[in-house]
Amino acid sequence: MEARRVSKFTSSGGLFTKTVNVNETGVMISMTDRYSPDVSDNVITWMKDGSEVLTSFGGQTQINFPNPIQTADQGIYEIYYKNERDQNRGGLYRLIVRECPAGKWGPPECYGICDNCYNGGVCGDKSGLCICPNNFKGTNCLDKTMAEIDLD
Repeated sequence: MEARRVSKFTSSGGLFTKTVNVNETGVMISMTDRYSPDVSDNVITWMKDGSEVLTSFGGQTQINFPNPIQTADQGIYEIYYKNERDQNRGGLYRLIVRECPAGKWGPPECYGICDNCYNGGVCGDKSGLCICPNNFKGTNCLDKTMAEIDLD
């Protein structure tokens, strides 16, 4: 029987997706190394969208994005030990960058004013409608889904 392969990295905050707004400052994604590399001199490496190795963050478990953040920064970020990528035991993190500043929608002008979105909901930058997280629905993400109600 083959041993179970466990990821060597996990999200520091428990989430693997972060949504931010264009021109936001102080944006960071952070992973925690759960297991040491197989070889002691193996270096932590970051890759964006499966192809671009981010050499400026080598050896680090977090990425602090330059200010202000831009839509070009969005993508899938992968962290792994350099010589172990083929083991598929790294971690993945998705960064979504809304095209409008916080509280606004309707790019490129972004004149629309977002409604309040609750329970982790996010204002859709194209429609102005709340995009609700799992277990919530409704105009402002205030209504629990049936699965959530059954757990209460």
